[in-house]
Amino acid sequence: MRSHYLRAAAAATASLDDSAYSNFFTSGASALNFNTTVAASGIYGTAVEPNYAQAFIDHNLDRAWVTEPLASPAGYFTKTWGSTVPNAVSFYSLGSSTATPTNLSTYAPVSYPAPNFKDVTVGYLQDFTPVLIFVNGVHKAFYFYTYELNPTYIGYIFPYEQSTQLTPNALCYDGSHILFTKAGTQAPIYGIDMPANTSAINGGIFYVTTKNTKNFTSNEPTMLWTGDGVIVDNNGTGHRHIRFTGSGLNGGSTNFKDFGQYSSFWFKPSISYKWRQMIYARYYTAFTFFSHDLYTE
Repeated sequence: MRSHYLRAAAAATASLDDSAYSNFFTSGASALNFNTTVAASGIYGTAVEPNYAQAFIDHNLDRAWVTEPLASPAGYFTKTWGSTVPNAVSFYSLGSSTATPTNLSTYAPVSYPAPNFKDVTVGYLQDFTPVLIFVNGVHKAFYFYTYELNPTYIGYIFPYEQSTQLTPNALCYDGSHILFTKAGTQAPIYGIDMPANTSAINGGIFYVTTKNTKNFTSNEPTMLWTGDGVIVDNNGTGHRHIRFTGSGLNGGSTNFKDFGQYSSFWFKPSISYKWRQMIYARYYTAFTFFSHDLYTE
């Protein structure tokens, strides 16, 4: 089972600092296995505001990196997380419903429309440089920024399968690959190798090197790495934790656990790797958000 690729490399070089993941990769942490042991008081329970949408919870820099709809096209909320293990969804609130993110600067070639960022994660280049990675749905590309308090734009790359350019929809980082899906059909979970360094992020083509099939449709741009697979939108009805089997271009998956009972368009999960929790927040009306559940182990 593919899991935690960077452990061996990090141990050999002592170069990896995966603080953005609260040392999830380098600590030998077990795969995440969420249950509903701590829950909000129903759909209209404790407010979680504003919306995380597609987000990466970063306790290291006290940030929630976010994409649409609030951050147009991408940005962050600053959050002082504290050091006490949270036992309520209110811990994850980012402020009032009128709070707005700090937007990042964006770039696109003149021949393309403006960027439309759909999902976000943090990853590590092959030389262990940390980077922010965003899906640009219009450009069909991954955009990279430096991982720091004041991120700067690095560049973009295109994912391809053989001679076909792919349109990524959701993404996450598995320890050595950018994993991603494309909207609709029963498209597999694709993976491309991380660029060697920032110089390799130069508008070039990166070919799929891993692929794990799944037996359901994924439409919404949310995907989370669990250590043994991913949590991904399940045909618009919620989210599903699937575990990867096999390797390379011949990988498969098994269905493990389902989350949520409502449209994934209205509910979005985000993971706290530090506290090994998943917040599942509901979008109710324009820029007003209510909690649904807090999943722990």
